Amino acid sequence: MTDLNETTEGLEAIRLAALEMRGISPLATSQGQADNVSAPESASGRPTGLARWFGIVGQLSVGALTVVIMTGIWLAFLYRPPQSEALGGEGSFSSTVSELHQWSTWLALASGATWLILWALPRVPRLTWFAIPTVVLAVIVLVTGGRMRWTQLAVTDSMVGRRMRGIGPVFNSDVLFGVVQGESISRSSLALTVTIHLSCAVLFLATAFVLARRHQRASSTLAETSASAELVDQEI
Repeated sequence: MTDLNETTEGLEAIRLAALEMRGISPLATSQGQADNVSAPESASGRPTGLARWFGIVGQLSVGALTVVIMTGIWLAFLYRPPQSEALGGEGSFSSTVSELHQWSTWLALASGATWLILWALPRVPRLTWFAIPTVVLAVIVLVTGGRMRWTQLAVTDSMVGRRMRGIGPVFNSDVLFGVVQGESISRSSLALTVTIHLSCAVLFLATAFVLARRHQRASSTLAETSASAELVDQEI
């Protein structure tokens, strides 16, 4: 009889701990109260309700981020504004790719922030320590990205006639200064902006990947804990 009581008390302790991890108050131990809490997944393991919609938002962010990476690589090596754009005329294919890169960045960050603030952090609060640097890096990437699209470069005689594409020319000492959004910027400032942008972009991708992986692991742990709590309920 004593062993049975100890086993029952142990199962009850496990059930209460599982309910706490699911965000359910330990006082709400009745089956009726527990049923009022919506689970992120159905019994078949498929996401339901908000989990499905926020899953779509997360996929949208990943898709937009993929476009950002592809267009960013293209711009880094092949961007070259035509003479018409440098003189204030219509843009070119480089301008189109640049605009796509910019709007995809906004879409990726907006959808990613929505997923992070409204879904990931409320479920796994400890991810805040990874979310803060990710957001800071994203802001730096946005600010520096708007100061990189040069339309003209002033060069020395030795550079005249050379094909200048991408970000390479801004690191060449024969470039005197660049024109960005109608404003003259020294070559060193432009090179520094490009360096900060690329460094923060790489760090942002790394922290975003770690954040997504940790959320995935935490979600798996919560799902296993929820299943354990349901099993304990049945045994009790």
